[in-house]
Amino acid sequence: MFTMHRDKSFIRVTTSESSEMQKRYQRLHNRYLTNADKLLGEGDLSQAAEKYWGAVAAIVKTIAAKRKTRLKTHQDIRDFVHILDEERPDLNLWSEFGIAQYLHSNFYEDEIVDWELHKYSESIKALIQKLNEFL
Repeated sequence: MFTMHRDKSFIRVTTSESSEMQKRYQRLHNRYLTNADKLLGEGDLSQAAEKYWGAVAAIVKTIAAKRKTRLKTHQDIRDFVHILDEERPDLNLWSEFGIAQYLHSNFYEDEIVDWELHKYSESIKALIQKLNEFL
């Protein structure tokens, strides 16, 4: 383990583990994003929202893996996004990440409406584009 920020410990991985993790998480990211768009088009809003969250979580894990770091929990993902946001405050990652978290919580509440998720999907794609700058 190593300390990366404010006494937050993340799990370190080897170079070969890092490479494998990057490939796996990038593959998952692509799958989740494709499925989210498909499910949104089909009107399955709860599943689409969850897949958008998954796409964001997977790209964050890809960035962490590139830095030889493994994120295991939702809190790890939040903490890591906070670190990225502090590194690049101009990208306003934290605010847009809040949308992804809301979409994840919607999975349990199933209260989002069609027009709302369409708007949020645009924000998620903008966030992903910004996160790709770290790769």
